[in-house]
Amino acid sequence: MVADAATAESTVARERREAEAPTRVATNATSETPAAFTTLVQPAVDYETTRHMDRAATLLTAFRIDQGTPTSQQDLARWARELLGDTRMFLDMKASRSPLERALLEDLELVLLQISGLGPDAPDFERQLALESMEWKGTLTRLRAASATGDL
Repeated sequence: MVADAATAESTVARERREAEAPTRVATNATSETPAAFTTLVQPAVDYETTRHMDRAATLLTAFRIDQGTPTSQQDLARWARELLGDTRMFLDMKASRSPLERALLEDLELVLLQISGLGPDAPDFERQLALESMEWKGTLTRLRAASATGDL
């Protein structure tokens, strides 16, 4: 009787572990795998992209209102370099991107590149150029809209 209870208990525990274990994807899958993979991965990519755009909007807002002290310029340039790497990663991802999302990421890349090159010794016209680029393309407004709605 005790042996039957132990066997039943171990069977239940094994079934529970199998149910909780992550599902593995076969490496020799058919041509349907990319679509299935995209379906599984897309929500996570959308979340991370939206989160990235929210952080970028925060940086651009900080850059816009910055007083131009040497410390703040160094901090903003460092922050822009970090976001620039992430932006390039999102541009290189093969996940399905709408033309609007791709254009926004490309415009963001340009502005981040300009900001990342600024520092305490940068001439004022370079800072002004980055601000004008951001305003001309409406990058900040588009980022805010994309991160607020989560709709890219």
